Amino acid sequence: MTEDTLKFSLELISISVEIGEDKYVLKEATGEAAAKWRNAVMDCAIMSAAGKPKGVRNLANTEALLISLCMFTRNGNLVDVKTIRRWPSKIVTSLFEKVKEISGLGEDEDENEDEGEAKNSSEDMPDGFD
Repeated sequence: MTEDTLKFSLELISISVEIGEDKYVLKEATGEAAAKWRNAVMDCAIMSAAGKPKGVRNLANTEALLISLCMFTRNGNLVDVKTIRRWPSKIVTSLFEKVKEISGLGEDEDENEDEGEAKNSSEDMPDGFD
């Protein structure tokens, strides 16, 4: 019986980013960064008394969070959330999608979201969401 060997590189994928005159490096999320982001996403869930998700709040805040955990200045410092929130939305959205892509984040969450939407009925939603 032969066993397949899983081989990984510990080198993070890095992408150079220029915003105006400033230069940054967007890196693949570490396991710690991915866990912080996923926890923040889960904290946005509004649960019903029955323990089922019935909505979300402040989900947009998680985009800047993930970027701030993966984007570095020329000096090697992480870019803070406040700085990222001052950038135009099209830049933030593009960076968020790119860091999810290079980090392998989002595929499972997107599939689960679609399944959840199909199962949700208007009676599970809070007032004003149906």
